[in-house]
Amino acid sequence: MVTNETALNSARKGCAVMFPAVTGIPGASAPGPSNPLLKTIGNQYADASFVSAGRAKDTNDMATGTVENMCESKAETAIRLMLMGGRKLSGKTLGIIGFGRTGRETARKAHFGFGMKIVVHNRSAVPGEDLDHLNAAQVDDIDHLLGQSDFVSLHCPAHPENSHLIDALRLNRMKPDACLINTAGAALVDEEALADALWYTTIAGAGLDTAANETPVCDRLCGCENVILLPLEDSASGNTDQAA
Repeated sequence: MVTNETALNSARKGCAVMFPAVTGIPGASAPGPSNPLLKTIGNQYADASFVSAGRAKDTNDMATGTVENMCESKAETAIRLMLMGGRKLSGKTLGIIGFGRTGRETARKAHFGFGMKIVVHNRSAVPGEDLDHLNAAQVDDIDHLLGQSDFVSLHCPAHPENSHLIDALRLNRMKPDACLINTAGAALVDEEALADALWYTTIAGAGLDTAANETPVCDRLCGCENVILLPLEDSASGNTDQAA
């Protein structure tokens, strides 16, 4: 069992594929000796945030983290959080930040299940046929997406490079009646800024899946009446683990 950085680096030597069964392995984002044989680092969870983009690039690794049922589970959780807020979804605009498999599945459910309009921000261009299938539009600027979305759902990796992607400035750019949905990791959102935005009704509400959080949700956020917190959701337990 790999339990520390030294063991992790040792385990990498001579391996072509490494598939840790848990998240939060110490040293998973720390530099290690390059191994030309190692091509893939994966796990059974919903993203590859357990490996930093810089590490994967430096070591020629490909980080993977999703099996098909995980996409389904995460997408269902995002839709559930929207519905739990008691808001009408039909005809509303859903902004999706991060259009990998989980983001696409969420968009598919929202568009075909509830008739939502889809706006996408992704670090790379989304194929035109994928956008056309959902009658979706891709924007280059996150702020532009925030300003037109009734719901904003985060599906990008929670890498350090994306830390506090949604901060006070971006919360202020959201519509006053908008809701923020985060199933991708607490690091993406400045929780203190989100608590301020909810307490002072800068935005209408938020729905957070706290399953992957490494630290407790901040007390001020827990005290907000307009936030929904889902603990230890399907994405890391139960049927999805068995299927993986």
